[in-house]
Amino acid sequence: MELIVVIGIVAVLAAIVVLSLVDYISRAEVSACELEVNGLQKAVGAYLYQSDGTWPTEAGSLPGALDYDKLVPHYIDKVPLTEPDCGWYLTDNGMVFPSSPATCPCD
Repeated sequence: MELIVVIGIVAVLAAIVVLSLVDYISRAEVSACELEVNGLQKAVGAYLYQSDGTWPTEAGSLPGALDYDKLVPHYIDKVPLTEPDCGWYLTDNGMVFPSSPATCPCD
């Protein structure tokens, strides 16, 4: 009987630890994503400044998907890891936003 109580207590404690880890990992993923968006926004601003008003999209205007050939390697080191899930693009006001919010871990 006492062994069953001990096993039950250990199971409850293990469940609490697992839930805490899942929450921690989820928050870390969102924080990493926010840093990525911040870096992309700064790269877009630097590109815009140095290209005399041309945006880093295929057409060079807004809105549009980011053209990484224009940003890598001068403004960012590599294509963001979240690109396949998010599909980053520039909105009408020049803000970086995911084109696939449903699959993007940043939302």
